[in-house]
Amino acid sequence: MTSTMARLLNNSSEQPIQSVATKLSLWFTSDRQLELIKTCFHSPLLPQAITAVRGKTAGAFSTTATFQWTSAVQALSILLLRATERVETKRHSIEPLLEGGKGSLASSLDASLYKQTAWLDLFGATARGDSMSRRVLTRTNPGRRRSGPVMISLNERVLPANSIEVYLDNHRVRDPMQLTRFAETIEKAWISEHEPLALANPLRLYNPLRI
Repeated sequence: MTSTMARLLNNSSEQPIQSVATKLSLWFTSDRQLELIKTCFHSPLLPQAITAVRGKTAGAFSTTATFQWTSAVQALSILLLRATERVETKRHSIEPLLEGGKGSLASSLDASLYKQTAWLDLFGATARGDSMSRRVLTRTNPGRRRSGPVMISLNERVLPANSIEVYLDNHRVRDPMQLTRFAETIEKAWISEHEPLALANPLRLYNPLRI
C-alpha cells in the first residue's frame, strides 16, 4: 500500500451514524490509476456497519473485511458507478447494469457470487448468516446455464441506488459525466490487460436493441 493510499484510507474514516439506514460508500483513489480502496456498508439487516479495505490483510484497520483489485471487484465497481450515474441523471432503465459472456467482467462477478468468495464479506451477513451479497445483487442466467450472457443488476429494494456515495481522493463525486468516465476508465484498464479474451466476449452495459 502506498503512503498516499494509506493517507486516503485514514482520512476517509466515517463517523458512526446515529440511526441505521441503508448506505454504501465507495472510496476510490487516482494515485496510480483509478481503483477502489475502501467501502463502508450500512444496512438495517446487519448488526453493525461493514468497512472493507483493499489488501490481503486489514493492516491498521479494525476490520476483517478485505478485497483485492480483481476482475470481480472491478465489475462490481462498474455496476455500482453505473447505478449511481442513473440516479444522478434521473434516468430510469429496466436494462441490466452489467452483462457479458464467458471471460467477461460480468462472468467474473457472477462466479464470485456463485462461490461466495471471501471479498463479498464487504456486504456482510444477516444475523441468521445469510450473505447480503445475494440480496444486494440480482442475476439473470447465473452461471450461464443456458445460452446467452449473464446479466447483473442492483436490487434497489435492498440497496437503493440513491443511497450509494462515491468519493475520489476524499472528494464526493455526483457529476454523472464523471461517474460514467470512472466506469469507462476501469473497463478500459481491464480490457487492456485481458484484450484477446475481452474482444471475443465484449462487456455490454446497455443494449438498446434488445426488446
